[in-house]
Amino acid sequence: GHIYANNATLFINNLEYRTAQAEMKLDFKVLEKNITSSDVAQDGIISYELKINAAREKLLADIANGTLYVIDKMGENLKLLPGSFNVEVEGTTYDGCSIAPVEGDSTQFIIKGIPDGKYVRITYNVAAIDPNGKTNAYNKAELYCRGTKKAEVVEQKQITVKSANAGLSKGTNIYIIKSDKADYKPLENAVFEFGEVTQNVDGTFSYSKEKEGLKTNKNGFLFFSVDTLGHSLELNKLYYFAETNPPEGYEGDYTKNVFCVINSPVSDDQKIAGVTYLRSGAAINVFNEKD
Repeated sequence: GHIYANNATLFINNLEYRTAQAEMKLDFKVLEKNITSSDVAQDGIISYELKINAAREKLLADIANGTLYVIDKMGENLKLLPGSFNVEVEGTTYDGCSIAPVEGDSTQFIIKGIPDGKYVRITYNVAAIDPNGKTNAYNKAELYCRGTKKAEVVEQKQITVKSANAGLSKGTNIYIIKSDKADYKPLENAVFEFGEVTQNVDGTFSYSKEKEGLKTNKNGFLFFSVDTLGHSLELNKLYYFAETNPPEGYEGDYTKNVFCVINSPVSDDQKIAGVTYLRSGAAINVFNEKD
């Protein structure tokens, strides 16, 4: 903790008469995380706040202009909304930080370029992909200095989801999140087609297109649900989606992504090669690189 003192002196006829002093000890956390939204997540959106180094300590004492980074891990039922990411340093908007997914793990992202010796506040939103009702919102943050963990905090709270993600609770469904591969920025107006898949005797796939011209929204989301398809997805059935037109300024990825929605685990010996197995309401991260 830090002790702060304040002195006051009373003068009479320009002569010092009496001095009083008050001291207060304040304990600052190096890392703090809070849910700033209410316990009812309207449209499935939960808001988080990260407070870093409120005491303004030099955590990298031997480096004049060193930076810190945070690794943030969420439960599989939460998905980051990249467009909501905001950083303030000493109360002023700061654009020197970057955010990107951790390679190979869609539940984690890394925030780099956090200045040392200053109070930093980071806010962002996540979407709960659970159906309406109560869900557990788990989120952990770790603060690192040159690869050494300096602090860790876990925020875990029961949240009531209402109207989760514009209809995700309407039957069996999944959705994709389209983002910039470099900075995790959401990509709007990426165009996709969707259809059913049949596995051939030789193990290859045949594709039957059902819908085309499906576009990601401003958050980079595209839902495969009643709202977009006119029907729910069937359990244990093979489907695919493929990009047909990338966002302006980006290279296209025209891979046909095959997936299957399940309600119970599938053992490795029963899985079909090349198929992604998902629970209803899950998300698939898809990235684009700039031209």
